[in-house]
Amino acid sequence: PGVVVARAHGSDQGGRVESADQRAAHVLRAVYFCYLAAIGIAVTWWPLHLKALGLVGAEIGLLFTARTAVTVISQSTLPALGDRIRRPIAILRLALLWGAIIPLTLLATRVPLLVGIAICTSGMMTSSIIPMMDATIVRRVGTVGFGRVRLFGSLGYGLAVAGFGFAVAGVSHARAGWLAIPGFCIPMFLAAAISLMLRESPSDVESRGETAEGSLRSFRFLGFCLMNALHWAAIMTFNIYLSLHTEALGMHPGVPGFAVAMAIGAEIVALYFARHLLDRFTAWQWLPIVYGVGILRWVVTGSADSVALIVLVQVLHLLSFGVWLASVIELLSEFATSEQRGRAQGLLGAVVFGVGGALGSSVSGWVLDAWSSAAVFYGAAVAECLALLAYAVVSRFRQRDATRTARR
Repeated sequence: PGVVVARAHGSDQGGRVESADQRAAHVLRAVYFCYLAAIGIAVTWWPLHLKALGLVGAEIGLLFTARTAVTVISQSTLPALGDRIRRPIAILRLALLWGAIIPLTLLATRVPLLVGIAICTSGMMTSSIIPMMDATIVRRVGTVGFGRVRLFGSLGYGLAVAGFGFAVAGVSHARAGWLAIPGFCIPMFLAAAISLMLRESPSDVESRGETAEGSLRSFRFLGFCLMNALHWAAIMTFNIYLSLHTEALGMHPGVPGFAVAMAIGAEIVALYFARHLLDRFTAWQWLPIVYGVGILRWVVTGSADSVALIVLVQVLHLLSFGVWLASVIELLSEFATSEQRGRAQGLLGAVVFGVGGALGSSVSGWVLDAWSSAAVFYGAAVAECLALLAYAVVSRFRQRDATRTARR
């Protein structure tokens, strides 16, 4: 869709639209870099701060579940609001600023209830940043160029986590968790500042005469979201509980940073070559491969007792996240036109990252308290198995719809 639109506008305005889109792409790269740098530090080390405050695994999981419950509503409404008022960039900018300011309150209290309120409140708007960013990227450069913009977010995530991991390698787990609070807020402020260079564009909200094969209200779209929510639940387990797992194994606080850096490096490679990978198999054909590799990844992570193996197996993140995200973004075009993209990304985010995130954080917290940190990752492997089962069911409906369309 992005290629078609660029050509259409180019015929009327020469090269100005393409140039404007390229400038916007550079700004989006920088915003994504800073935003995911902040997120990487938070999800990897904030659980250590919560544990230092006296919260157990189930309580940490419940807190992130509560935050996710709040974000489900905002993810499904804020992107749609931006489209409705024709100011998606303004809403994005406000969400970035909100995410930079609210978490500063965590520095002023050690009361678990107030900490929980601050974390949930911050998620009211920050959870919508990724859906709005992704929708803007697709609108400006199309699905073909999505990966090479989005990879800068992954780069920021990886560099921040690796750098922070080295920085806190010599401090206590509790201190590392506390330092992760300013470690989050600083790049968030940078992201908010850089977003001021983005401008609203007619390409963000205009109708382009496109059609979608499916519907955002169809059973197939719901199934598509749910199977990817199960996959994200497994990844959320990795994001939140890796630091607690390596601590339980007696490893130093920097190990999660090394493991995540390995994962992000693989993710960047996948996003860079996404257009070529999707030529090899269709986006739909990649999904069962992604889920199957996820089973292997989580079983190894849970059973390994060496730093080297835990770090090296995260190279499978190339498929678990990089190829998976590129495939999901491509497949979303089956259900939504460019004009509907913000709403579609919001709904997808609410179910996949909202419901899936809540499932991964809460269930894994209970498993951690009832059994062990290793069992948490075995549970993630079970979630991938369920995603494969859901894929098989949705495939039947997808084939049925394709047959009906062909008959018409």
